[in-house]
Amino acid sequence: MAASQLYDRDFYAWANEQAALLRAGKLGEADIKHIAEEVESLGKAEKQILERAFNGTVLEVIAETGFSDKTFPQQCPWMFDELMIEDSGRRGSGRHAPQTPASLNS
Repeated sequence: MAASQLYDRDFYAWANEQAALLRAGKLGEADIKHIAEEVESLGKAEKQILERAFNGTVLEVIAETGFSDKTFPQQCPWMFDELMIEDSGRRGSGRHAPQTPASLNS
């Protein structure tokens, strides 16, 4: 059965077959078109999961700290990539000069 037919009929078998072909270095036999689609799809799905989790966490923090629309900035002062930096001392050290919610009240 051709790889593209297997992709449509039995995704699990197709995925195992493609993994074996890639591990064996048989790129000419691999279903590159569908592999690329699946990799892109996984990347998008992972990003959506991360964004939902992040948004949920931010909403929980806002609710727990008692911020309101009067004390919380209208737009996030940090870029998404800056928020993902584990060393919070580096956050905002670039071209952005973020204000903390406390500094907005002063």
